[in-house]
Amino acid sequence: MTEIAALLARQPIVDQSKKLQGYELLFRSDTPNALQATDGDRVTSELLDNVFSAFDLDELVGDNPAYINCTRNLLLQKTLINPDRFVLEVLEDVKLDKELLTCLKKLRDEGFTIALDDFELDSQTIKAIPFVDIIKIDVLVHNKEEIATLFNTLKQHKVKLLAEKVENYQMFEYCKQLGFELFQGYFLCKPEILSGKKMESNKLVVMELVTKLQNPEIDFDELAGIIDKDPSIAYKLLKLVNSSFYHRGKNVESIRQAITILGLTQVRNLVTILMLSKLTDKPNELTITALVRAMMCQLLAKNTTGTDPGGSFLVGLLSTLDAFMDQPLNELVASMPIPDSYKEAIIHFNGLMGTILVNTMLYEQGAWQKINWCELSEHNITDYAMRDAYYNSLKAAQALQNL
Repeated sequence: MTEIAALLARQPIVDQSKKLQGYELLFRSDTPNALQATDGDRVTSELLDNVFSAFDLDELVGDNPAYINCTRNLLLQKTLINPDRFVLEVLEDVKLDKELLTCLKKLRDEGFTIALDDFELDSQTIKAIPFVDIIKIDVLVHNKEEIATLFNTLKQHKVKLLAEKVENYQMFEYCKQLGFELFQGYFLCKPEILSGKKMESNKLVVMELVTKLQNPEIDFDELAGIIDKDPSIAYKLLKLVNSSFYHRGKNVESIRQAITILGLTQVRNLVTILMLSKLTDKPNELTITALVRAMMCQLLAKNTTGTDPGGSFLVGLLSTLDAFMDQPLNELVASMPIPDSYKEAIIHFNGLMGTILVNTMLYEQGAWQKINWCELSEHNITDYAMRDAYYNSLKAAQALQNL
């Protein structure tokens, strides 16, 4: 029997302050050439099996709750998972009859948090409201008037309302003003661009330093000097270099030692992400997403020939620059002293680095059916390589979170 790669990704769930409140775990176990809908019981069963056997839950979600999709049969079966670590999401196609409602009440009595996914108000779902804690509303399938109507109906009940598939900050602000408590979607990785808005002074300073770091003529002493001027950057860099992702067998105790061991390119890439993480108006999850994307691009590039892993790290990192700076990405990248091939990869996904970047972005979204697996296989990138690169990057990102 052929072993099947378990593809797993996560989506952050945040509150009104954009503070992390949990992750939804996304899972597929199909072969890469046939990523189609499969039996829901099998999917969730294998997700739980992989969480406990192939993955470390702490490295996937830290101390945060993990939201997992549950079918009817899995809800009715006796579960052995820890109620303090998981939120059980009732899928929209689950029949909410008396037997299931009794089951939900029992699960809540055992300490589980229950969420209704893709909620639509009807004669069945309204009966389930007293037995759940969180209701998720897909804001992509409703206009603003419909969202407001649903919210006003549901706010009368003792449930938290979660807006999911929030794609931009305009929708985030709208749902926030209505009173939604939780949010899920890709808006955290999007810029808050306002027409005619100038870059704030603190972002200008960071942008100038980031640009300086990418100067191909920067030397050992100049890079060390930039780092030494900011003790917090120096401290975090040493912590990151000594994490499991980079650890080389002995502790790195100085900036110059870090540059000597890892090289100029690797260190300036790490300093770039640490510089961006200092922007206090941005959620920590954006820094984590940027680091995971950059490291995943780097790891995948190591599987190929004809591309530079350090360059792929930078391409992945700079692809998030618009979200940090709240300016158009093409304008930001155009002004940087990086090779044209890097700019083409970031803006147009051209070249091998562009291929790696766009498929990395699809993977982190859980859009596995859109990944060009055939093209990736031509470059020695398999489904297992994608999965392992993502998971190892998450582990490294956890190290940054704990700095």
